Amino acid sequence: DYVYEEFDSYVVPGSTYYGVLPTCWTYDPVNTNSAVGLLPQVTSNNDYSLYLEALSYVALPEMNRPLSELMVEFYVDMYQEGNGLYDGGDTLVIGSVSHNGEGFGSTFVPIDTVYEDGYHKIYLDTYTGDNRYIAFKNINGQNAYTVIHLQYVNVVDMPTCFTPQNLTATAVDAHTITLDWEMERPMANYVVQWYN
Repeated sequence: DYVYEEFDSYVVPGSTYYGVLPTCWTYDPVNTNSAVGLLPQVTSNNDYSLYLEALSYVALPEMNRPLSELMVEFYVDMYQEGNGLYDGGDTLVIGSVSHNGEGFGSTFVPIDTVYEDGYHKIYLDTYTGDNRYIAFKNINGQNAYTVIHLQYVNVVDMPTCFTPQNLTATAVDAHTITLDWEMERPMANYVVQWYN
């Protein structure tokens, strides 16, 4: 793993940490009313998440490999804050930036977009640039209270081979068979082994 972050080890349970980020993570709030930091999850004061208010960026530490060789996994909750919390239909964009210093948001290059809560796996192999920083952006610009919570951010190597799923065999006879399967990602070549 190049980065794995649960965000729980930086805080005292039950507290709020506006502006606090893990080591070597940085943020760039385009909207000066927006904030980034660590907050207790809605369901537990002992389980923290990274939150991004509207039009905020957060950049991970520098990767020591080209981003196109990596993938990032994470869990996301999207909320609007008002009288309580409710699903807000925010949009999280995953991309790259050239540095993680002041104003890095202006170098943001989008790679993929997430519109729904839950677990996501983003392959960065479509990225062809030279940036070495993965970044997240909350692009909902309605107000500073459209908030995205991130947990369990994990950056790992891109798989070199994807396992077929839902394999079916039809038209089977002594000499032929038709195989169908679903793939998480398209592959250029497949190896089929037949055991008699």
